[in-house]
Amino acid sequence: MLVSKRLYLRLTRTLLIAVLMHLLYSETVSTMERESSLPQTMIAVVGDTRSGKSSLLNALLEHGHIFPTSGMLY
Repeated sequence: MLVSKRLYLRLTRTLLIAVLMHLLYSETVSTMERESSLPQTMIAVVGDTRSGKSSLLNALLEHGHIFPTSGMLY
């Protein structure tokens, strides 16, 4: 029974530490979000059909098929 009580106390202490760390971390993230004043940036890529919009975005993002080209989904 002594082992069970020690284990219970250890688990309770560990859980309490985890909860406190979560609360502190959440508060830190919330503070950083409030203090951050970066503007939101929106970018539009417009052009005629088959003018290379998707190819341009795929090349800029260095991936082959993030955005479908020629209307085909991969």
